[in-house]
Amino acid sequence: MGTKIVQHNIFGEMEEIRTKKTRKEVFEDYDGFVNKFKPKLTTDDCYTPQYVYDVIRDLVDENVIPLEGKRVVRIWNVDTFEGGKGSRTSFLKKIARRVEKKNAGVYYMI
Repeated sequence: MGTKIVQHNIFGEMEEIRTKKTRKEVFEDYDGFVNKFKPKLTTDDCYTPQYVYDVIRDLVDENVIPLEGKRVVRIWNVDTFEGGKGSRTSFLKKIARRVEKKNAGVYYMI
């Protein structure tokens, strides 16, 4: 059995937060190895239920533009990398608008 890792909780009591596996346990943990390659949920998947997207899509379809035959491409921009000048989000939005003009029916969400 591996090493137990404990910490104080907010009430001052010790509680186990995890058990560190031995090298042998890690090596023999086939399920743990396979689970590393399964798709993970993004924060958007975790916090935004599908019905919210459905309601927004229906509102846009009914009140803004008909969405028949149109596609929305979602671009994830993690703006935490340091370097360069200006906002990467602004740059991506500018490029997306150019591409949208050339490709009718395709919209980019950044």
